[in-house]
Amino acid sequence: MDDFPAFLPLSDNYFYVELSGEIDALGVYQINDGLLSAVVIYLTNEDVEDILLRPLECASPLQEGENTEIIKKEQKISSFRRDWMPSSHCVSMGVPLHADRMSFDDWQF
Repeated sequence: MDDFPAFLPLSDNYFYVELSGEIDALGVYQINDGLLSAVVIYLTNEDVEDILLRPLECASPLQEGENTEIIKKEQKISSFRRDWMPSSHCVSMGVPLHADRMSFDDWQF
C-alpha cells in the first residue's frame, strides 16, 4: 500500500472560505471555485430573507480566504458582510497570505 499524505491536496477547483456571525454552521468550508456568497449561505439551511438577492452583494464569486459574516434580524438572515479571514486562520488552513488583505492585527500574528 502506498503512503498517503496526512492531508489530501485540494484540486484546482476548490478553496477555503469562512462563515462567521449568527448561524449554527460557523466554520471554514471547502467550496467550488465560482460560488457566490448567497449560494454558500443557502447551503447552510438557515432562513434567508430576500435581501440576499440584492445583486451588488452577490455579484462576484467568493475568493480563497474570504470570510462571510452572517447578520440575523428576527431569527432570519437579513444581510451579510464580506471580508477576509484572519491571518491565523489562513495559515492554519494553508491559504496564501496577501499583504493587501491583512489588518493591523494580522500583521501582529
